[in-house]
Amino acid sequence: MNATPHGTDFRLHDDPWGRLVWTAADGREEVDVEVLRAFPMTDPQRWIVIRSAAGKELACVAEPDRLVPETRTRLLAALARREFSPKITRVARISTITCPAQWEVETDHGPVSFTVKQDDDVRRQGQQGLLIVDAHGNRYHIVDTRQLDADSRHWIEQYL
Repeated sequence: MNATPHGTDFRLHDDPWGRLVWTAADGREEVDVEVLRAFPMTDPQRWIVIRSAAGKELACVAEPDRLVPETRTRLLAALARREFSPKITRVARISTITCPAQWEVETDHGPVSFTVKQDDDVRRQGQQGLLIVDAHGNRYHIVDTRQLDADSRHWIEQYL
């Protein structure tokens, strides 16, 4: 079955292990599917892609509001899990100014320690923001470095 370009003829559910399962209209299932936003990113409420664990596109949903309520709820919940991105509120320590570097930070969800593998994993966002991607692909944001305490800003300045 080909991807459904603007399809709404599928269902989503979680299996007993918490994996997201896509069920096509013909009953075929794909386990552990991934939900992500397609382009354009400027229209975040539309164009959501569902891919198999192997990376094959299963469906491209132009308008999630056209899905049955249960499927829409599961789709949006999966998207929210994928896009979960804690905000760093304080940098307690960065082990070294070269990579890999161990970061110890406090976020809006509590303290965390993670490894940054390479320099490209710390990216500027606008004038004052940063996106940090850890060794496991988790994303952390600093919305505005000016809002951090002096010690945190010092750690970041040394690292950048």
